[in-house]
Parts: sequence; C-alpha cells; structure tokens
Amino acid sequence: MSRQIVLSLAPCPLQPCLSDAARDFGWSVERAASIPQASTIALTDQIIAILFQTKTLLSSPLDEVRLLRSHFPDAKPIVCYTFSDNLDWPRLAVTGAYDALLLPLDAQELRRSLGFVWSAISKEQERLRARSGLRVVTASAVA
Repeated sequence: MSRQIVLSLAPCPLQPCLSDAARDFGWSVERAASIPQASTIALTDQIIAILFQTKTLLSSPLDEVRLLRSHFPDAKPIVCYTFSDNLDWPRLAVTGAYDALLLPLDAQELRRSLGFVWSAISKEQERLRARSGLRVVTASAVA
C-alpha cells in the first residue's frame, strides 16, 4: 500500500512542525523541488496535500493552484503566503485552493489545516464506500 504524503513544494519551508503534524495523522512528508519531481513521488505514494509558497511556480497564485490541480487532482493545495502577498482568497478557493497558511508556519494553524484535510479525506472515503454499497444492492436487485 502506498504512503499518504503531505508534499512540501520548494521553496516552501520544511519546518519540524510540518513533520510532527503530518505524523499525528499517520502521514509522511516529502519535499519536491519541481512539478516533475512531485509527479515522480506520486507514482508510488498518494499525495494528499501540497503546501506551496505563492509566486514560486508561476506569477499568479491562481495559476499555481490551477497547475497543481491539473497535475494532482486529488491533492488538497494549501497556499503558504507572507504578509506582503496580496491574496484573493475567494477566487483562490473557487479555483481549488484548500486552505491558506501564513509563513512562517504556526504549528497550531498547520495542525488545524491538516485536520481539515483529514476530515475531507475521511468523508470522501465514506462516500465511496456508500456508493460502492449502493452498486452492490442495485446489481443484486437486478439479478
């Protein structure tokens, strides 16, 4: 079975609090310097969340979220930003950003954000189980 990974996309800081928080949810942390390197990690591991710093991949955080969603549609993009970044959170959320965290990362905020990721994944798995259960009932009812 593949590991569940929280990916830190460089130059987003890989702080000890990230490893500690991920471990609390049973996840590992990996760091990638680029989208191709992250794609290689995704071949063997399930990337569940991607922390990335704004304007390091592209000039617009909206375009960065779109890029990450296109390469890793099941991962939850978490935007890491500084006070000087001008974020339009409503547009980022509509584009597919899952959360935003101020840098430097605060351990409690990070843990809260990963808790939301964990909750979302749990609900998605629950829906899949329910859906597969409905298929079985439908298939047996037809037979």
